[in-house]
Amino acid sequence: MFIQTGLIRNAREAIVLSLQIFSRTIGAKYRKSFLGYFWMIVPVVVIAGGVSVAKLAGTINPGATGLPYTLFVFIGVVIWMIFVELLDVPYQAFDNARSYLTRVNFPREAIVLVQVYEALVGAAARYLFLCAVIAAYGILSFGGALILLASIVTSVLMGLGVGMLLAPFMILFEDLRNTVRLFVAYGIFVSAAFYAPHSGVFGRVIQINPISIVMAAAREGVETGDMTSVAPAFLAVVLVSILLVVVGTILIRIALPIVVERMLIGGR
Repeated sequence: MFIQTGLIRNAREAIVLSLQIFSRTIGAKYRKSFLGYFWMIVPVVVIAGGVSVAKLAGTINPGATGLPYTLFVFIGVVIWMIFVELLDVPYQAFDNARSYLTRVNFPREAIVLVQVYEALVGAAARYLFLCAVIAAYGILSFGGALILLASIVTSVLMGLGVGMLLAPFMILFEDLRNTVRLFVAYGIFVSAAFYAPHSGVFGRVIQINPISIVMAAAREGVETGDMTSVAPAFLAVVLVSILLVVVGTILIRIALPIVVERMLIGGR
């Protein structure tokens, strides 16, 4: 009972502290930039535009996409970028807090929550941008918007869950961090961000990729207003993502004393 009370109190303190820090930093972060929040959208536009030009030149054969190809790419790239951003959140939170993590006593979860809030602001901006693009194509529906939102939330949970599982080990082992960087840089090419799954081994790899399932659900929702054909696989990805977040939270709480001790003795 005392343990449960302590955990609840610690969680409450972490949430309050993280909200205070977030409210003071988020405005200052983008106030320094002339374009501000637009920088959350620029990478999506650049990547989608470049891939669309490559497709027109015949460099990319995307297969049967259903949606207009530019919109197809927009949806895939947004979901991938949100996943990658959340994947890196736990590591970046602790890495950025090295200077005071070992000197100040405070709920350590707060620094992760602050980074999560910032990533959620970016995800919300990209979601609104996607809705505007879809509306420009004249195919935005209420059901499609809800399914798109559910897909983005799932990519948030998936990225955060995987990131929380990997963060303690990435701090302790630089090789793992480099491996994750390599995945972040090139992993998009083994997802369905740029093309529909083809036949063969490569097509099968794309099909079973969980982030590809999320992309497929979002695209089908936008196109038809439902996601009947991918609903079971999408539900499985949602449940696994939630489980990853829960397990990752427990792992971080267990691993934090070891990570902080490593920092104290002059390691990473």
